[in-house]
Amino acid sequence: MNIVNQIYNSIIILSYLKFIHICSFKIVDIAYTLHYVFPFVFVLLKENIVLNILYPENNNEIINCFTSSVHAVILVVASSLFIQGIIDNNIFDIVLDYSLVYNIYDIKFIITHGSRIKHQMLFHHFLLILCIFIKQYCDVPHNYSHYVALNFLSEITTVPLNYSWNLYLQNKTDTHIFALFNILTLVLYVPFRIILNLYLVYDQHYHLDTNLKYCQFLLMFLNFFWFYKMSLMVVKNVIKLYK
Repeated sequence: MNIVNQIYNSIIILSYLKFIHICSFKIVDIAYTLHYVFPFVFVLLKENIVLNILYPENNNEIINCFTSSVHAVILVVASSLFIQGIIDNNIFDIVLDYSLVYNIYDIKFIITHGSRIKHQMLFHHFLLILCIFIKQYCDVPHNYSHYVALNFLSEITTVPLNYSWNLYLQNKTDTHIFALFNILTLVLYVPFRIILNLYLVYDQHYHLDTNLKYCQFLLMFLNFFWFYKMSLMVVKNVIKLYK
């Protein structure tokens, strides 16, 4: 009788283990299927935190600047860690999924609220979405991820740029802090958007075996144009402040 009970209990235990095993794989499968849901929830959560705690006056542009800055910091940190080999391609893909969702969400904001550089920003975002989407779902050269990470280092300029824009929205353009962050943005633009883009265009021409490398030319010209417009604006603001 004891042997029968032991066999019975063993079967029950094995059944439980099998059930847990099946459920665990099902949970993993569901998580992968919904892997764009999590970054979407994160984007909404950030906006809700800023809306209810930091800026309860409900200034949509200030909220969007904050969300953009968080996105920029996450990308710069993740890209730096990936380039140094501290995180692998799987973890970097998770960050890119988040960036893909953010850019789609930001396109909706740009279309809804408008912008002085609306068409430029839409073109920029569509280009990033295309490059990330192809990396995630198509066969690309093994070094493509490295170039994507290098490109995202340019997001470091987004943080001081957003802070400058916040000051502009708050009518604080005649302050020294506004001039300081304008200059900081311009200074960071030189290594991270001008020199870096020139390097990437040159290096990808010889070492990246895909037509995606021509997207780098488009990004370079767009960043050069922004740098030109920004330089004029910064010089104008500095002269106005110290006049």
